[in-house]
Amino acid sequence: MGRRRRTRRITGVALAAATMIGGGVYMTTGSNPASAAITSSPASGIGSNRASAAIKPSSVKSAARPGSPVEFTLPASNQIVKVQTSFTVPSEQPHVGTTFLWPGLQPLGGANFNPIGEGVLQPVLTWGSSCAPAAGEPVSYSSWWISGQYVNTEGSQPGYHGCFSGKAMKVNPGDELNISMRLDSASGKWIQTITDGPSHVSFSEDLHGQARNWLLFVIENYDGASFNAPLSFRNTRVDFQNADPGTCNSWGAEAGVSGGATSINNGLRCVINTVTV
Repeated sequence: MGRRRRTRRITGVALAAATMIGGGVYMTTGSNPASAAITSSPASGIGSNRASAAIKPSSVKSAARPGSPVEFTLPASNQIVKVQTSFTVPSEQPHVGTTFLWPGLQPLGGANFNPIGEGVLQPVLTWGSSCAPAAGEPVSYSSWWISGQYVNTEGSQPGYHGCFSGKAMKVNPGDELNISMRLDSASGKWIQTITDGPSHVSFSEDLHGQARNWLLFVIENYDGASFNAPLSFRNTRVDFQNADPGTCNSWGAEAGVSGGATSINNGLRCVINTVTV
């Protein structure tokens, strides 16, 4: 059933009041960001090299606050195999801090969690710098830019710990970005594709059958960034491995959802009208 996050599990740093920071994941306040940062990456990183521990949703559901993440979960016996959504690039922001805007997929107690462990697949729209080693990343504050990413700062599996990214694509305010994250049945790889008119970038990651059953829509601000919600994701289509119309229907009642959710394709696809973060 879909659940709203009110508390979160944070490991690797001291538990404290949590704030969102880094290349699309979460970090605690009350600790030194520099000392808590994860700097490993599969290539020469560009940007802040900040990253952090993952979060867990709770069963406590409440009305959405502006800027609160909106989250949807499937039972551990099922998994998400494809997500498509779209959103509009906001106006340029002040030249301070970093803002990350993203939909993402994480594991949540499903199949083949180990040995890779926590990690999030996320096409991240960025204003500022990032831990992602994205080729073509523009100079900070010269443009919004987006890339497909995989960030894993809790696991220790070689080749999966750190920030990983495809090529960066510069985008302009007002552009409509079409996002796809899909599990390719032939290769077993997750393929992220971001399309902006005639341009697109892609990024693939082989997670060796690790199930994704936690979908998030997130705004992150840090170091003084102050992106103002709301941000709306439109016509989100989520494909399930196994039919589950009941969970889809429950998603339509989640805080942050407008226009409801509709189960189609014999319960294998859930269409969410609008998700507002």
